[in-house]
Amino acid sequence: MNRQLFFDFDFLDENQVANLDYRFSNQGPLHMVLNQFMDFTSKHEQPIVKPVPVDIPQSICALHRINDIQIGDSDCCPHFFVDDNKIEPAWSRPILYIKKLKRFNRSISPNFSIFENMVEEQKRWNSFRNKFLTALWQSFGINVIPAPSCGKISDVEYYMEGWPKASLIAINSTGIGYDKHNRHLFLTTYNAMIDILKPKHILRYGPFVEGEKKEISTYYSNDAKRKEAKDGRK
Repeated sequence: MNRQLFFDFDFLDENQVANLDYRFSNQGPLHMVLNQFMDFTSKHEQPIVKPVPVDIPQSICALHRINDIQIGDSDCCPHFFVDDNKIEPAWSRPILYIKKLKRFNRSISPNFSIFENMVEEQKRWNSFRNKFLTALWQSFGINVIPAPSCGKISDVEYYMEGWPKASLIAINSTGIGYDKHNRHLFLTTYNAMIDILKPKHILRYGPFVEGEKKEISTYYSNDAKRKEAKDGRK
């Protein structure tokens, strides 16, 4: 059952959304009014993300880029496989992004970076934020596809805590390039996540890495490169 706030998103104008976001930003998105709309695990109090059925999108595109490449809302699934500075507004203005994402049939969850060279608390904080926004958006009836990622292979159980099993998921590999260490690290954490979550199907964004489960994966081209190619033709 979807919970409801004390307002209707469909009838909020731009100023009302800004005022609500300002109220929540005074104490951050962890304000108790938003916390009450989700459940948490008992072990590490991670937000609990619900599984979503296998419904493979025809195309995916970064939310901020959809209008640029003129993909219709009903044909495109927004993703957040972009630089963190483009995701940060969703964390600081959660009300606005609930309203934005209600336009779409589905969305892929936020993907704040979890890099190898981050300190552990940075990795855990970004993992928590990814789960928090996903669980929040799901609680308002948005079909959000989980996009799990792992900070350290020895703590994979922690990073997977809260993500659903037997669900459609999305995994990003942009930025790993052809560096052998990066590709090995990606594949190691990829396999560990798959072993725990046992997904029904995987939406893959970014370059293929030898050893992936191609038989249960759908691959999408990089929409940043598509936009660069389109702009170059003008």
